[in-house]
Amino acid sequence: MGGMERLPEERKALAERYTIDADEAQRREQLAAAEAARRAAEGEAARREEAARWAAEEQAARRTAEEEAAKRAAAEEAARQAAAVAAAGEAEERAQRAVAVESERRGDPEPAESAAEPRRPLVLASVADPATANEPATSEPPELEIASGETETALDGEAPTENAELPIYRWFGSA
Repeated sequence: MGGMERLPEERKALAERYTIDADEAQRREQLAAAEAARRAAEGEAARREEAARWAAEEQAARRTAEEEAAKRAAAEEAARQAAAVAAAGEAEERAQRAVAVESERRGDPEPAESAAEPRRPLVLASVADPATANEPATSEPPELEIASGETETALDGEAPTENAELPIYRWFGSA
């Protein structure tokens, strides 16, 4: 009967072993589920990072394209202005040649006055130079005046002047 007594003990050992295996299997399933959740979270984070990187690259490319377009537009505008200056210079040269040809045709011994005058180069500007706008063109530089450092006061019985005789007032045409 030794064999019969041993049988319940073997069953008991098998039952324990299967119970342990079931607990281990459940634990492994939980670990696998946790690992899958971690991988999913990492994948989502990686997708977000990739989307953010792509958006930043797209924005940088768009900004670069806008800067290049602005540079091209500025270069085109500069080329247009240069072409306008060149065309104006060519037109002036043609006009001078036409005046010279007309003078020769008429038999004038001296060239026309406008052809003999040296021309200043044509400059495109948006604002006129105030120093040359109010004064007649002269070849001599204006005489500079240095104001004294003394304070001028009205003498007794004299009315004070509205503005003192300073060169700056003459520059603005108010003297």
